[in-house]
Amino acid sequence: MFSDTSKNGEYNFDKYKISSSLTNNLKTFKSIFEDDDMLRTRVCKNKNTAFLVFYIDGMVKTDTVNSSVIKPLIELTGENDYTLDDVASYLLYAGEIKKSDNLDDIITSMLYGDTILFKEGVPSALIINTKGWETRGVSEPEN
Repeated sequence: MFSDTSKNGEYNFDKYKISSSLTNNLKTFKSIFEDDDMLRTRVCKNKNTAFLVFYIDGMVKTDTVNSSVIKPLIELTGENDYTLDDVASYLLYAGEIKKSDNLDDIITSMLYGDTILFKEGVPSALIINTKGWETRGVSEPEN
């Protein structure tokens, strides 16, 4: 899944850093997940700023990502330049949102079904609870 693994099979993200540039963060995540076609990205822009959204398809509730994360960002209007804290507090519709600048935490959260949101010019991200992977029901085996 990941392009960088150590000899003991653990993932090594030491050479990667969170950047204040969305372009650099996009390159970082595309490099880390280079062999994974489940990584989804979305850029949302308004007059004053741009946001970058990452999530793993199949691990999130896609309708929640669309309605609670992407739609509020797309609908941003006006001259306000929202901080990441403003976005978390006033714009997104999610029960649990935390801020992080730790790449290991960000990737681990994304692998567990959270959505990641970067803002241009900010070297940290929001981790947004959008968990919702599909489960199979338990049924009797057929003989």
